[in-house]
Amino acid sequence: MRQVWVVFKEELRRARGSASTYVLMALFFLITGALYLSVFFQAGAEQQRYSPLQLFWELQWLPNLVWIPLLTMRLIAPERRLGLLESTLATPTTPVAVVLGKYLSVLVLYLIGWASVAAYMLITRFSGLSHAELSYVFSPSAVWGGALFCVSSGGMFLSLGLLCSSLTRNTILAGGLTVCLLLLYLLLPTMFGQLPFHHIGFLKPFSHLENLSAYVSGAIELSMIVAYFILTLVILFTAVLSIERKSE
Repeated sequence: MRQVWVVFKEELRRARGSASTYVLMALFFLITGALYLSVFFQAGAEQQRYSPLQLFWELQWLPNLVWIPLLTMRLIAPERRLGLLESTLATPTTPVAVVLGKYLSVLVLYLIGWASVAAYMLITRFSGLSHAELSYVFSPSAVWGGALFCVSSGGMFLSLGLLCSSLTRNTILAGGLTVCLLLLYLLLPTMFGQLPFHHIGFLKPFSHLENLSAYVSGAIELSMIVAYFILTLVILFTAVLSIERKSE
């Protein structure tokens, strides 16, 4: 755990000292802010089936599709290209510590970014809406269901991006591979729908958009949270194996 903590602190120190981190944060705030405003303006223009906040969470995959590759593509690929990863592994730092430390650091940045939604919600809270309107917008299922899904699925997406960064020395290739895999994951339900065994239960964690709709509607299943957690561990373990193999 001490090695994980060392890698974690070093990654956060680098992030704080890098101008690109603040550019990425500003870009994410701009995308989510524009998305949040557009959803609320659309809700004001015409009657919607769901509350504006539910609709916003339903579209969370869109900013993640841009932001997660940008966050993760620099985690390992540049260090492999410059030979820094081999130098790190020559110390008592293990591949497990490298993967977990880097993953936890980027998870912190991810959570900080999505915490901006709380600021948007606070602005909405004091925008002059009536009590009934606020109760409709900020229903518990919309607030906590969307946030919980954002954390559980986002954690899995980050692990996938870290794995892609461990597979190549090219930063741009790592980001592009992450985008392709995320898109494939989002399209899997359509692909499964054409197969005779698409109803099999263990495939349910791959129905991302369907699960997202269920969460923001209040249908939260503990089994799905566990499934995303297990998928995250499996992907991180694969990243560890990738680093060990490349360092041989």
